[in-house]
Amino acid sequence: MSNEVQVGDLLDLPTLAGTTVVAGSSGLERRVYNVSVVAGTEITQWVKPGAALLSTGHPLRDSADSMCDVIRELDARSVACLAIRLGSYLDDFPPGLLETAEEVGLPVIRLTDSFAFDDIIIDVLRRINSALLADLDLAERVHAALSDIVMSGGTAGRVASEAARLLGAEVNLLDPIGGAIPPSEAQGTPSTGDWRALESSARDPRTGTEPFEYVVLRLGGPANLLGYLTARRTDRPFSAVEVRALERSAAVAALALSQQAAVRDVEAQFQSEILTRLLRGEFDEVDAAASRLHELGWRLSCPLVVAAIGVWPLDGRRLRDPRAVLWLRSTGLALLRQALQSPSGTGASGMVGHHLTAVLPAPDRPRLEDALQSVIDKFHRRTAEELSHGISAGLSADCSELQDAPRALRQALVAVRAGGRRSRPSRPCSFTELGALGLVLAAAGDDDTADLVAQVLAPLDRLPAREADGLLATLRALVAENMNFVDAARALHCHYNTVRHRVHRLEELLGPFSTDADLWVNISLALRLREFAAESG
Repeated sequence: MSNEVQVGDLLDLPTLAGTTVVAGSSGLERRVYNVSVVAGTEITQWVKPGAALLSTGHPLRDSADSMCDVIRELDARSVACLAIRLGSYLDDFPPGLLETAEEVGLPVIRLTDSFAFDDIIIDVLRRINSALLADLDLAERVHAALSDIVMSGGTAGRVASEAARLLGAEVNLLDPIGGAIPPSEAQGTPSTGDWRALESSARDPRTGTEPFEYVVLRLGGPANLLGYLTARRTDRPFSAVEVRALERSAAVAALALSQQAAVRDVEAQFQSEILTRLLRGEFDEVDAAASRLHELGWRLSCPLVVAAIGVWPLDGRRLRDPRAVLWLRSTGLALLRQALQSPSGTGASGMVGHHLTAVLPAPDRPRLEDALQSVIDKFHRRTAEELSHGISAGLSADCSELQDAPRALRQALVAVRAGGRRSRPSRPCSFTELGALGLVLAAAGDDDTADLVAQVLAPLDRLPAREADGLLATLRALVAENMNFVDAARALHCHYNTVRHRVHRLEELLGPFSTDADLWVNISLALRLREFAAESG
């Protein structure tokens, strides 16, 4: 039962037994905060919001002609109800009063002659005071529970559990993109959903309107949004006092999440430093590396696979937005570790440079691919749009020895760049899918690959743009169709002879690649390197 008093609750009071609601029954859920007697002729001047007005009808005699306006004014002032006792001054309700009250939903109650107004006022005030005492008791219990959680260093999940217990509601904590946090302590089925719906529902405690059937509160401020607290109760709406209790719970939950994040950041930084040393070959001995990994609870058995996730700007900027890298460092790392949790403790993860990186035993490759995909999907649900950044993930080939981890990292980073060429959202890219292109990119530097492209394809760059575009398109089709002129013509939507003429022109510029296998390999590789450099930024 709600602690707030509604007009309908007054009808159960002993002094109002036998009374009749003659109009405005749709407004019986109006809140009652005080009670007063209307004695003067200025009916609407001194009334307060939430007032239950008692009247003998005396002040209504002189207002009979304007009764419709009086009722509308009372409704505008948020009066709870109007209770009238007929007989002394009025034998019946003035014309228009009941019709207007019914229209605006202002309850009009016909009182009996059984009790004096003083008795009714005492009864109503006793009911209001009882509700206020219940509110104070709730506030005290919430304060005591939250204080205990803060003093004992409790988790945000415990805050949600306590709020749910005290309010008899389903209370959940959701991350900024709608996922449950922490899922192990969620109440019932988390109300996950699109972040836009959460953000549009997040209410300002100073501007919300009652009744509160579903409450969404932000955890943290706009510049550091940690997530949302959602509360739902199917049997009754939340009162204003209960919403304030939820607001206090949200503040404490945000504090707990911030504290947990700070601890995780320190641990993650140390772990990332160890992982970086491993993947950059900075340990003098393999045994020393294995020992440090074991101290962190990472048990890695060869062969291994290395994975990396990177972000890049989509709007032509050369520099990454620091917020995107921060997302990888905090939210992305937490998501990846959650997805890779294993009772055996196998697997290591952390930040290596600007990339989120993980190392797992090779047999766990499918599990690692699923974990990478979950991080990519979460990023695309909100952060990609907000920051105008793309994201991609790459996996190395299997690494047979721990000392070969730096080579595996290079392979994973090459696969990250290759994954960025795909339409987003993408699946993780494996280094083994890239073939010769992957080997060249992993072994050669950017300057070396640029020199190769310039050396092989420079004659095309000196042509007019229109001619160069047509010849490059023909080269791409020949590569894709394995030098089959007929299939290339079909792919280009042109005549077979057109392809023949273009091939003749290409051989004049680049050499006899149709008969020289080595030259054709160089041209195919240079073409793919150029496309890779252009599409991956």
